[in-house]
Amino acid sequence: MHKIMIVVIFAGVLSSACYSAWMEQSIKLVQGWNAIHLKVNPYDNACSSVFGEGSGNKIESVAWWRPDPTWDGTGATRTDTYYWNPTNEASCTFAQALGDSTFLVKASAATTLRVVGTPVIPSGRIYLGAANLVGMWLENDVFYSEYFRAFSKNLAPSPYQTVDPPDSNALHQGDDKSADPSQAVWLQTAGSGIATYMGPVQVASDSMDKILSWTKTTAVRTLTLKNVTDEDLEVKIELLDSLNPPAGQGTKAGKIALKRERVDYSAGYARRLYDPMPISFTTNIAAGASWQLRIRPNLDAMPVAAEGSFYLGILKISTALNEESPPGVAAIRVGLSAAGNLDALRSPAGLWVGQVALTGVNRAQMLKSAASEWNAEDIQDATQPFQFRLILHAADDGEVKLLKQAFIGTAMKDDKTATIMTDRDTAHAYRGAYPNAVIRRTSSANFPFMEPILFTDSLNFMKDGGVMTATFTQKGTAKDNPFYHQFHPNHDSILFNNGKPIWKEDGADGTGDYETWSVTRRVTLKFQGGDPTGAANEDWNRTVCGGIYREEITGLNKTPIIVEGAFRLNKTLDTPSLYSGGVVP
Repeated sequence: MHKIMIVVIFAGVLSSACYSAWMEQSIKLVQGWNAIHLKVNPYDNACSSVFGEGSGNKIESVAWWRPDPTWDGTGATRTDTYYWNPTNEASCTFAQALGDSTFLVKASAATTLRVVGTPVIPSGRIYLGAANLVGMWLENDVFYSEYFRAFSKNLAPSPYQTVDPPDSNALHQGDDKSADPSQAVWLQTAGSGIATYMGPVQVASDSMDKILSWTKTTAVRTLTLKNVTDEDLEVKIELLDSLNPPAGQGTKAGKIALKRERVDYSAGYARRLYDPMPISFTTNIAAGASWQLRIRPNLDAMPVAAEGSFYLGILKISTALNEESPPGVAAIRVGLSAAGNLDALRSPAGLWVGQVALTGVNRAQMLKSAASEWNAEDIQDATQPFQFRLILHAADDGEVKLLKQAFIGTAMKDDKTATIMTDRDTAHAYRGAYPNAVIRRTSSANFPFMEPILFTDSLNFMKDGGVMTATFTQKGTAKDNPFYHQFHPNHDSILFNNGKPIWKEDGADGTGDYETWSVTRRVTLKFQGGDPTGAANEDWNRTVCGGIYREEITGLNKTPIIVEGAFRLNKTLDTPSLYSGGVVP
């Protein structure tokens, strides 16, 4: 059984350095030319630091092989090589070394290149019909033939070539040598287009960052492992410690501890419970199947640390290349980080989206002359629940607002994971500033088109028994007012006098021949301290909250209409700011 390689697919950008996990890559260099592959993003990525100081200043020159996928008009891609020379940096054509890159390095003597950085995510991309200098995500020596079975099926078999020191121009055909973990090799490919590595297991993350970080929330992060082979696989998962951050790159509070989720059905319904995750374990994934690992910080095992410090770790996901002894192992490392301050992990700031289920309504008085035979405050059970979406945003300063809609933009321009906008004009301005941005919209049909409404007593957000209230009015001539219709003469609020249109007044506060009335709605949220399902929910009042929803509506009827039910919110983004009025960050 051949188990080849792991590819990790992440969306987003790398978080700030102080949030990162750290590791060192040691690369043995022989005198002369070497082909190497960087598996870390160097924290100090200047060539003079990586290739100079990192090697004890024994590197004479470096060539960076970097294919340019831009079509040149002839149906082929252009391949460029850039150079760095420590004795004449002014003439160098590149200045920074990036992780997941391959280099030809000429050393004046045998030495070890040491590079400290953050775990890098493999791209797994090669260009067909050309020579590719590629790295291999290995833990130990393995034959080329075993490793390169990981390429996609449309890659025709081709010879493998390696650099033959000390002459970089002397390439010899691969004779199925044993490959060093940090070695890069020339791969001459057939066909056309672009191919990717297709290892036995692909790993995808739901995180917007390239590392799994918990800096303001304890929200569960999900890794999805998919077996893309036609054989059952055994995958090993290990929790490793991070190096201490380099100087100026933050403070390490200790090794991160994790809990993993399991679904419990003993109560008659699904409950998500969390158990401490072992340092090392294996799981079997059937051919073509997927398996999810849902993890969160184990706060019980992580004491509150100094402000600005972080618990760090590295999750290693690996599988054997073959069943021979010793087996070759392919592995990817994913960085982990959690803020050391417990208060930071419980910050409510961000976007909250959830549902309301109304289950009760009062019996409002219908006739002006009829005497009420019931208490208008008495809530009666509804025949069936009425559900709608509820959107809230909490800011760093404690303000909580009720939203009609939210436009969520990701420009991939810096460390921000998302920008939250409240109106179309701002979304259009954002699109103009960042043409490649992805913008998604979430909205609630139950609320009128309105600016965000500030809740009174916002500091009660998520407090047990805490009450917040938001009040807003739909004017009689608002397009979404239930009485107003600009094309119906009996509901357009216009009186024609000798052919001259005269606007009628809003009928909410008076009597007379009115056609439309303002509608005022008063929304009240009362929070509960625990999950009403009775589950031992570690998310509650961290990334999930809820309680009793109550709304009083005046203007639709002689007496107010009161509805009541339950609400539940999930924190979807940690972004603490809202943007509106055409202003973008």
